[in-house]
Amino acid sequence: MTVDQLARYLDWKWERLRARESKSPSVPARRGYSSGDVVRENLAQVRAALDDAHVRHLVMPELDSFRPILVVSERDGDTVRGVLEALPADEGWVVRTREAKLVRSDVAVAGNREGGLLSARVYRNVDGPDRRLTTRAETVTVLVFTRLDAGVLRADGDEFQPGTLHRHPQHPTTPIAYFEPQEWATWSGDGEFDPDWPPLIGAVIDPIDVVYTWVDGSDPAWLARKARRTGDVAAQEYSEAADVPSRYASRDELRYSLRSLEMYAPWVRHIYLVTDRQRPAWLVEDHPRITVVDHSEIFSDPTVLPVFNSHAIESQLHHVPGLSDRYLYLNDDIMFARPVSPRVFFGPGGVTKFFRSKAVLDVAPPTPRDLPVLSAAKNNRQLVLDRFRLAVTQKFKHTPHPQRKDVLEEMEAEIPELFEQTQRSALRHPHDISIASALHHYWAYASGRAHEGEIRYGYIDLAREDVDLQLARLRHRRDLDVFCLNETNASSEQAAHLDAALPAFLESMFPVPSTFERP
Repeated sequence: MTVDQLARYLDWKWERLRARESKSPSVPARRGYSSGDVVRENLAQVRAALDDAHVRHLVMPELDSFRPILVVSERDGDTVRGVLEALPADEGWVVRTREAKLVRSDVAVAGNREGGLLSARVYRNVDGPDRRLTTRAETVTVLVFTRLDAGVLRADGDEFQPGTLHRHPQHPTTPIAYFEPQEWATWSGDGEFDPDWPPLIGAVIDPIDVVYTWVDGSDPAWLARKARRTGDVAAQEYSEAADVPSRYASRDELRYSLRSLEMYAPWVRHIYLVTDRQRPAWLVEDHPRITVVDHSEIFSDPTVLPVFNSHAIESQLHHVPGLSDRYLYLNDDIMFARPVSPRVFFGPGGVTKFFRSKAVLDVAPPTPRDLPVLSAAKNNRQLVLDRFRLAVTQKFKHTPHPQRKDVLEEMEAEIPELFEQTQRSALRHPHDISIASALHHYWAYASGRAHEGEIRYGYIDLAREDVDLQLARLRHRRDLDVFCLNETNASSEQAAHLDAALPAFLESMFPVPSTFERP
């Protein structure tokens, strides 16, 4: 099968999937679709239905807001089944139930029983114009806990109080395994009762902002500033790769990255868009959750401006006024692909996570022959060796970059000359260091403030000849947290093709306008 044939097959398979999904009832997604809003609405409606049947229930404490768990007593099991199955299917509700089974019949196991409702998973189908948006993250799980009689032993040999509600051995692991009668009375209630659980120790409780860098490389005024500032690239010992047009190309990726963020990262507090005297025409003027920040507001030495070097701009991002102590740095070619928890990027106590690439560095020193990203990585390597006496060998994936302001401020205080040198580079230079996207991670790791994380990640170089096939494959995937659509150095013919193909792909992936866009 040729590349074109495989791409057409995947398109046909997509149409079949949509035809199958369209047979099940759903509700249309609203403008500003957010998985966080959907899960809250699903939980509220399930709780309201339980209230109507006078079923006392409990919201289990969790590490984040996705996949909430409700607990009910086995005395209400039959009532709960009827309540859930009565949710109107023609409004998109789907209910999946499980029956309780004995784990072992020859020994006494707390919570063990056979027969009756064990659990139910409840969610609502939500459709966009060209895809189903529902994911597992919006599912509400209802667990039926067993009421224990007298004489059931605890693990420590003492007896449970009669009437204790205990999870079934077939239930998934939960933060709390059982509730004695007085605890059940304290922590359960109706749909208006929100128990004041303290945060679980693994939860991320710090406010988290997002910082984007963005440029419209077709803006005549910006192009004129660039021409006046950069002059003859070759005479300044820049790599030719430092000034390829694709580095500044904009095909509305930011619009769709913001859609993906609003859809799948509802825990983000505020968004800062860092630009050089530019603003997307489609961006809402006074949105309460997004602020456009000019380079002149963050550069410690504004006299070096304008600059057209992402390394220089990255070196100043922690100066954004009002920025949270923990934040994510993103390029506009990064998209969230499904609901993600802040725990993907941060750990307890505010530690950051990083995601190393399989790509390794060669042992030669940096030269103008190296791609700018490689020479910067080698400079980072030498700095870490000098500062911590540790060797680094790998680069990092093109993902959101978790950041700590205290780490960046410490770095700037200890190596001010390198920050100064990098911010003065109008274009990417062999002397640059890549501060936000790499050096921050090594510095934080070596000083005990970061550790390696895991992320489900996809990457497509848009300059590939088989880019249509790669995009078709990506559209079918449901197992990624984020993906990156990075254009290295496409030919003029490929760039013209991408001008049409990429917006069409992104519109199919993120079809619902965000609240950040003008109506």
